[in-house]
Amino acid sequence: MSINHVLILGVVTAVVVACVSKDPSTSDSQSVDTSSRNLVVRPFDSTPGEHKPAVRLVEFGVHGIMADSVAKVEVTFGSTVDTIPGLFTSLNPVATSDGTIHGIGMTEGGEAKTGYDYDSRTKRLTVFPLPSDVNGFFHEIVLSNDAKYVVYVAHVRSGQTWAVVRSWPSMALVTRTPPSEGYPSDVGYDQVAWLGPDHFRVSYRIKSGPSIVVEGDSRSGRMKVDTVPTPQH
Repeated sequence: MSINHVLILGVVTAVVVACVSKDPSTSDSQSVDTSSRNLVVRPFDSTPGEHKPAVRLVEFGVHGIMADSVAKVEVTFGSTVDTIPGLFTSLNPVATSDGTIHGIGMTEGGEAKTGYDYDSRTKRLTVFPLPSDVNGFFHEIVLSNDAKYVVYVAHVRSGQTWAVVRSWPSMALVTRTPPSEGYPSDVGYDQVAWLGPDHFRVSYRIKSGPSIVVEGDSRSGRMKVDTVPTPQH
Protein backbone atom coordinates (compact mmCIF):
# COMPACT_ATOMS: atom_id res chain seq x y z
CA MET A 1 0.00 0.00 0.00
CA SER A 2 1.36 3.41 -0.97
CA ILE A 3 1.88 6.28 1.44
CA ASN A 4 -0.88 8.25 -0.34
CA HIS A 5 -3.36 5.39 0.19
CA VAL A 6 -2.45 5.23 3.89
CA LEU A 7 -3.01 8.96 4.32
CA ILE A 8 -6.39 8.87 2.55
CA LEU A 9 -7.53 5.86 4.62
CA GLY A 10 -6.53 7.65 7.82
CA VAL A 11 -8.52 10.76 6.94
CA VAL A 12 -11.67 8.75 6.06
CA THR A 13 -11.40 6.74 9.30
CA ALA A 14 -11.10 9.91 11.38
CA VAL A 15 -14.20 11.41 9.76
CA VAL A 16 -16.27 8.25 10.35
CA VAL A 17 -15.20 8.02 14.01
CA ALA A 18 -16.01 11.70 14.59
CA CYS A 19 -19.51 11.31 13.13
CA VAL A 20 -20.32 8.17 15.13
CA SER A 21 -18.99 9.46 18.42
CA LYS A 22 -20.81 12.82 18.41
CA ASP A 23 -22.68 13.23 21.70
CA PRO A 24 -26.36 14.13 20.98
CA SER A 25 -26.44 16.04 24.26
CA THR A 26 -24.25 18.71 22.65
CA SER A 27 -26.97 19.70 20.17
CA ASP A 28 -27.24 23.42 19.44
CA SER A 29 -30.97 23.29 20.24
CA GLN A 30 -31.45 24.08 23.92
CA SER A 31 -34.37 24.83 26.20
CA VAL A 32 -33.92 27.92 28.33
CA ASP A 33 -35.82 28.14 31.62
CA THR A 34 -36.87 31.75 32.06
CA SER A 35 -39.73 31.12 34.45
CA SER A 36 -38.71 34.08 36.58
CA ARG A 37 -39.83 36.27 33.65
CA ASN A 38 -42.93 34.12 33.07
CA LEU A 39 -41.77 33.06 29.61
CA VAL A 40 -40.44 29.78 28.26
CA VAL A 41 -38.19 29.72 25.19
CA ARG A 42 -38.65 26.40 23.40
CA PRO A 43 -36.46 24.75 20.74
CA PHE A 44 -38.05 24.60 17.30
CA ASP A 45 -40.02 21.35 16.97
CA SER A 46 -37.34 19.29 18.74
CA THR A 47 -39.29 16.04 18.34
CA PRO A 48 -41.01 16.33 14.95
CA GLY A 49 -42.01 12.67 14.88
CA GLU A 50 -43.70 12.69 18.26
CA HIS A 51 -47.46 12.24 18.43
CA LYS A 52 -49.39 15.46 19.07
CA PRO A 53 -51.53 15.57 22.20
CA ALA A 54 -55.30 15.64 21.74
CA VAL A 55 -57.01 18.69 23.18
CA ARG A 56 -60.63 19.73 23.59
CA LEU A 57 -62.77 22.18 25.54
CA VAL A 58 -64.97 20.62 28.24
CA GLU A 59 -67.42 21.69 30.95
CA PHE A 60 -68.68 24.86 29.28
CA GLY A 61 -70.48 27.08 31.75
CA VAL A 62 -71.26 30.64 32.82
CA HIS A 63 -69.25 31.62 35.89
CA GLY A 64 -70.64 35.05 36.69
CA ILE A 65 -73.43 37.57 36.18
CA MET A 66 -73.51 38.86 32.56
CA ALA A 67 -70.50 36.64 31.81
CA ASP A 68 -69.79 34.72 28.61
CA SER A 69 -69.63 30.96 28.65
CA VAL A 70 -66.11 29.56 29.09
CA ALA A 71 -64.69 26.04 29.33
CA LYS A 72 -61.79 24.09 30.77
CA VAL A 73 -59.04 22.66 28.54
CA GLU A 74 -58.68 18.86 28.55
CA VAL A 75 -55.42 17.37 27.25
CA THR A 76 -54.89 13.72 26.32
CA PHE A 77 -51.27 12.66 25.84
CA GLY A 78 -50.68 8.92 25.51
CA SER A 79 -52.75 7.26 28.21
CA THR A 80 -52.84 10.38 30.41
CA VAL A 81 -55.84 12.71 30.49
CA ASP A 82 -55.50 16.05 32.34
CA THR A 83 -57.47 19.25 32.69
CA ILE A 84 -55.20 22.30 32.79
CA PRO A 85 -55.73 23.71 36.30
CA GLY A 86 -57.04 27.24 36.73
CA LEU A 87 -57.45 27.87 33.00
CA PHE A 88 -60.64 29.00 31.24
CA THR A 89 -61.27 29.83 27.58
CA SER A 90 -63.80 29.66 24.79
CA LEU A 91 -61.18 29.65 22.01
CA ASN A 92 -59.79 26.41 20.62
CA PRO A 93 -56.09 25.85 21.48
CA VAL A 94 -53.36 24.68 19.09
CA ALA A 95 -51.38 21.48 19.75
CA THR A 96 -47.88 21.20 18.26
CA SER A 97 -45.73 18.12 17.69
CA ASP A 98 -43.41 18.90 20.62
CA GLY A 99 -46.27 18.06 22.99
CA THR A 100 -47.18 21.67 23.80
CA ILE A 101 -50.64 23.23 23.91
CA HIS A 102 -50.86 26.93 22.99
CA GLY A 103 -53.87 29.19 23.41
CA ILE A 104 -55.69 32.24 24.75
CA GLY A 105 -56.66 32.24 28.42
CA MET A 106 -59.72 34.04 29.76
CA THR A 107 -61.16 35.16 33.05
CA GLU A 108 -64.17 33.29 34.39
CA GLY A 109 -66.23 36.11 32.91
CA GLY A 110 -64.94 35.44 29.39
CA GLU A 111 -62.42 38.29 29.01
CA ALA A 112 -59.33 37.28 27.06
CA LYS A 113 -56.38 38.33 29.23
CA THR A 114 -53.41 35.99 28.69
CA GLY A 115 -51.59 33.69 26.34
CA TYR A 116 -50.51 30.29 27.61
CA ASP A 117 -48.23 27.40 26.70
CA TYR A 118 -48.82 24.05 28.42
CA ASP A 119 -46.25 21.24 28.17
CA SER A 120 -48.34 18.06 28.23
CA ARG A 121 -45.28 15.95 29.09
CA THR A 122 -44.11 17.89 32.14
CA LYS A 123 -47.52 19.47 32.94
CA ARG A 124 -45.88 22.87 33.13
CA LEU A 125 -48.14 25.86 32.43
CA THR A 126 -46.59 29.14 31.28
CA VAL A 127 -48.85 32.21 31.27
CA PHE A 128 -48.02 35.64 29.82
CA PRO A 129 -50.04 38.84 29.25
CA LEU A 130 -51.60 39.75 25.93
CA PRO A 131 -50.61 43.08 24.33
CA SER A 132 -52.39 46.22 25.51
CA ASP A 133 -54.21 46.68 22.18
CA VAL A 134 -56.15 43.43 22.67
CA ASN A 135 -59.69 44.14 23.85
CA GLY A 136 -60.46 41.03 25.86
CA PHE A 137 -64.20 41.18 25.15
CA PHE A 138 -63.61 40.91 21.40
CA HIS A 139 -62.50 37.35 20.69
CA GLU A 140 -61.23 37.74 17.13
CA ILE A 141 -57.76 36.41 17.89
CA VAL A 142 -56.32 33.25 16.30
CA LEU A 143 -52.98 31.40 16.47
CA SER A 144 -51.32 29.95 13.39
CA ASN A 145 -51.28 26.14 13.11
CA ASP A 146 -47.64 25.94 14.22
CA ALA A 147 -48.23 28.46 17.06
CA LYS A 148 -45.49 30.77 15.79
CA TYR A 149 -47.78 33.72 15.10
CA VAL A 150 -51.02 35.22 16.37
CA VAL A 151 -53.32 37.50 14.38
CA TYR A 152 -56.14 39.62 15.79
CA VAL A 153 -58.19 42.79 15.44
CA ALA A 154 -57.12 45.46 17.92
CA HIS A 155 -59.76 47.62 19.62
CA VAL A 156 -58.46 50.44 21.85
CA ARG A 157 -60.23 52.89 24.18
CA SER A 158 -59.94 55.76 21.72
CA GLY A 159 -62.27 53.88 19.39
CA GLN A 160 -59.59 53.05 16.83
CA THR A 161 -59.09 49.58 15.44
CA TRP A 162 -56.57 47.78 13.22
CA ALA A 163 -55.35 44.30 12.24
CA VAL A 164 -52.19 43.00 13.93
CA VAL A 165 -49.81 40.06 13.47
CA ARG A 166 -47.36 39.22 16.27
CA SER A 167 -44.84 36.47 16.98
CA TRP A 168 -45.82 33.87 19.57
CA PRO A 169 -45.05 33.81 22.48
CA SER A 170 -42.83 36.93 22.46
CA MET A 171 -45.67 39.11 21.11
CA ALA A 172 -43.14 41.04 19.01
CA LEU A 173 -44.89 43.06 16.30
CA VAL A 174 -44.65 41.56 12.80
CA THR A 175 -47.04 43.82 10.90
CA ARG A 176 -50.19 45.90 11.35
CA THR A 177 -52.58 48.04 9.35
CA PRO A 178 -52.98 51.81 9.89
CA PRO A 179 -55.60 52.68 12.55
CA SER A 180 -59.21 53.36 11.52
CA GLU A 181 -62.23 54.55 13.45
CA GLY A 182 -63.88 51.42 14.77
CA TYR A 183 -67.48 50.44 14.15
CA PRO A 184 -69.66 51.81 17.01
CA SER A 185 -71.56 48.64 17.83
CA ASP A 186 -71.35 45.69 20.17
CA VAL A 187 -72.18 43.36 17.26
CA GLY A 188 -69.11 41.50 16.04
CA TYR A 189 -68.36 42.04 12.36
CA ASP A 190 -64.70 41.01 12.54
CA GLN A 191 -63.35 37.85 10.90
CA VAL A 192 -59.88 36.43 11.50
CA ALA A 193 -58.47 33.28 9.90
CA TRP A 194 -55.32 31.48 8.77
CA LEU A 195 -55.68 30.26 5.16
CA GLY A 196 -52.32 28.46 5.22
CA PRO A 197 -49.22 28.01 7.41
CA ASP A 198 -48.22 31.68 6.95
CA HIS A 199 -51.18 33.15 5.06
CA PHE A 200 -53.63 35.19 7.15
CA ARG A 201 -56.87 36.97 6.29
CA VAL A 202 -58.59 39.60 8.46
CA SER A 203 -61.67 41.73 7.85
CA TYR A 204 -63.20 44.33 10.14
CA ARG A 205 -65.88 46.97 9.76
CA ILE A 206 -65.11 50.67 10.31
CA LYS A 207 -67.30 53.62 11.32
CA SER A 208 -67.79 54.95 7.80
CA GLY A 209 -69.49 51.71 6.83
CA PRO A 210 -67.01 49.77 4.65
CA SER A 211 -64.94 46.79 5.76
CA ILE A 212 -61.16 46.64 5.73
CA VAL A 213 -59.94 43.34 4.25
CA VAL A 214 -56.33 42.34 4.85
CA GLU A 215 -54.40 39.37 3.44
CA GLY A 216 -50.72 38.76 4.02
CA ASP A 217 -47.76 36.55 4.86
CA SER A 218 -46.62 36.37 8.47
CA ARG A 219 -43.01 35.37 7.74
CA SER A 220 -42.31 38.17 5.27
CA GLY A 221 -44.61 40.72 6.93
CA ARG A 222 -46.07 41.62 3.53
CA MET A 223 -49.79 42.35 3.33
CA LYS A 224 -52.45 43.75 1.01
CA VAL A 225 -55.15 46.04 2.38
CA ASP A 226 -58.46 46.64 0.57
CA THR A 227 -61.58 48.60 1.43
CA VAL A 228 -64.80 46.79 0.59
CA PRO A 229 -68.13 48.66 0.53
CA THR A 230 -70.86 47.33 2.80
CA PRO A 231 -73.63 45.66 0.75
CA GLN A 232 -76.90 47.61 0.75
CA HIS A 233 -79.93 45.68 2.00
